[in-house]
Amino acid sequence: MCAKKEVRVISDDQNSNECLKQLNQEIALLSELSHPNIVQYYGSKLGVDNLPVYLEFVSGGSIHKLLSEYGSFSEPLIQNYTKQILSGLAYLHGRKTMHRDIKGANILVGPNREIMPADFGMARHVAAILKIAESKNYPEIPSHQSEDAQSFVKLCLLRDPSIRPPASQLLHHTFIENLKDRKNC
Repeated sequence: MCAKKEVRVISDDQNSNECLKQLNQEIALLSELSHPNIVQYYGSKLGVDNLPVYLEFVSGGSIHKLLSEYGSFSEPLIQNYTKQILSGLAYLHGRKTMHRDIKGANILVGPNREIMPADFGMARHVAAILKIAESKNYPEIPSHQSEDAQSFVKLCLLRDPSIRPPASQLLHHTFIENLKDRKNC
C-alpha cells in the first residue's frame, strides 16, 4: 500500500510553480534515501495538470494527531520515538541534508510504532546546520520529566551550533541509551 501526494500544476500560476519546485526538490531527495526511519519514495509521474508522488503509507498518523487525541506520552514512549527520530536525522545529516521542518505534524507513526519524519519539502543539502531560529524564550521543559530528559531537551535547544550536539551524538545521551527494550512503549 502507498500514499499519494499530489500537486496540481497550473503553468501560469506562481504559487503552483513554487509548490511544484518544492515537490521536485522533495522527490530528488527522497529518491536517494533508504532508511527504516525515513518515508520510502516509490515514484512519480508528471501529468498534464498534476504531479502525483507515491510514498510509503504510514497508517498511524502523525505524532501531532496522536497527542491531540490521546494526550501526553509516557517518558519511555518519548524515548522510543526520540531514538527513532534521531536515527533518521543522523542518517540525513550524514548525507549532508537537514530536514528544516521537524514538528509533530511531520513525524508519522507506523502500526508497530515505527517513527518516520515526512514532508521533505523544506529539506536542503547543506554544508552545516546553521542555528536555531532566533527566539527570546526557550520552550518550557516539563519539570515532571526525568533529569535525563530535561538534560536532553536543554542540549537540543542550544542556539550555538558549535556546541549543540548533532543527532548522531544525541543518540548516545543517557536519556536515549537508558531506553530498555519494552514492548509497551
